[in-house]
Amino acid sequence: MKIREATVRAGRTVPHPTKSFSNVKTEIELVADVSDEDDPQAAIDGLRVQAEQLVQTHQDQVCESIRKGIEIASTQSRIQKLESELDFLRERQKSHQGLLFASTEVNESEESF
Repeated sequence: MKIREATVRAGRTVPHPTKSFSNVKTEIELVADVSDEDDPQAAIDGLRVQAEQLVQTHQDQVCESIRKGIEIASTQSRIQKLESELDFLRERQKSHQGLLFASTEVNESEESF
């Protein structure tokens, strides 16, 4: 029997980096043509190593992207809260300035009598 093609599948499921009871799953399939000069077992072993490395790299990238996405969302939420506080403080300052201005006008008009 002559092997003409080698297929290797690799996959990994790991816990989600931030969510309980959730997983991240990565799978890959590599296919190689095996020529008459190739050692089929060497081709399979080479594919297996390559597939496992690709799965690990992809898994690391996915988990890091999830962490960064959560960090960005948290930062955006903090920015929105700070912007709301800033708007509130600006309005408060305007109303206090209006009160001070009105108080000054009252004092000036009292002096003119």
